[in-house]
Parts: sequence; C-alpha cells; structure tokens
Amino acid sequence: IDQLDGSASVRIKSESCAGSSSKACREKQRRDRLNDKFTELSSILEPGRAPKTDKVAIISDAIRMVNQVRDEAQKLKDLNSSLQEKIKELKDEKQKLKVEKERIEQQLKAIKTSFDSMAQLVS
Repeated sequence: IDQLDGSASVRIKSESCAGSSSKACREKQRRDRLNDKFTELSSILEPGRAPKTDKVAIISDAIRMVNQVRDEAQKLKDLNSSLQEKIKELKDEKQKLKVEKERIEQQLKAIKTSFDSMAQLVS
C-alpha cells in the first residue's frame, strides 16, 4: 500500500507478512525494499519532481548521470594535469629569472665599482 506523507512517498509494510518467514513473504519484502530504493534513486536524480515509477527510465537516468559525472571528472583530471604542468613551467621560469637577476645585479655591482674607481681617478 502506498500512502503520501507530505511530498515523499512512504511504503507501509503489509501486516500479512509480519512475523512470517515464508519464502513468499521474504520475496515480497525484498521487492518492497527494491521498489523503495528505486523511488529513492528517482527522487535523487530529479529532486523536487515527483519520483518516476518506470524502473527502466530510472536506470536510464542514473546511467546518464553517472556518465556525465564520469566525463566531468575526467575533464577536471585533465585540467588539473594541465595546470600542474603549467605550474612546473612557471616555477622553472621563475628559477631562471632569479638566476638572471643575480647575474645582472653582479654585473651592476661590477659596473658601479668600476665607475667609482674611475671617479676616484678623475678626482
């Protein structure tokens, strides 16, 4: 028996199988749990909408969503790899610029020393 409780569908367990452990009752309980999970999956896939009851449609939507998430994850992994490579290139460039800066500062210091020496000779 399905009963609406607010916006969510709640399945009330049949009293006829309470306490019974017959194979038919266990199978009915298994089917009820399975149907509950299909309803839950449907509501997760399309929140805010009435859950679908067609199991094939629910599975199809789930497959579509899993594939979309997998594709997005792969794109993010690729982007991450690309950004990591760019970071490595920028670090290498930074190191080269640091070495060049030190070389230029040494040259500037040598020129200044040479200029100071020439200034002392002139005066």
